Amino acid sequence: MTISLSSIAIPKASFGVTELHKISIGSTQVWASDAFTPVRANIATGHISTYEWKRVIGLTADTASYPGSTVTSDQLVVPAAGTGVTITASIRWENSKVASYPVSMRLKVDGVIVKGETQFDIGAKASKVCIVEATNQTVRVGSLVTVESTNDFVTGPVIVADVASNFLRVTKL
Repeated sequence: MTISLSSIAIPKASFGVTELHKISIGSTQVWASDAFTPVRANIATGHISTYEWKRVIGLTADTASYPGSTVTSDQLVVPAAGTGVTITASIRWENSKVASYPVSMRLKVDGVIVKGETQFDIGAKASKVCIVEATNQTVRVGSLVTVESTNDFVTGPVIVADVASNFLRVTKL
């Protein structure tokens, strides 16, 4: 006797209190959750933009607002696969110099650039919230999301304290 569940939607599965995202029999996946879990990391102060592309450091999982968020090596971990996903990085940069300085940001998923260089001008002795966003992205379970920065000088703008503005987020609208 063959049993088919192809017409039954199973929105959620769990093992005890642990929510499952996929079920496999051997190497064959028989079910996958279509529920996407949004995640966010707050970005701490102190990262200085330099003349080379460098990963922004100081990420901590925002588990209070986005349960299930985790960070490893300053990379936001995506817990569930999804398509049509939006990745957003928002950072308040401060320029203590007497001249205007540019800062550029970009986004990566699993080491691949998904939002290329976006440049912002930070005025002399000023700060500015800079936002980069990659829309309609595809992520897998365990994808690692990073934000990187650079500028035209040896040292440039620095990230300043602003909990509301400094974050890296993966959502699905």
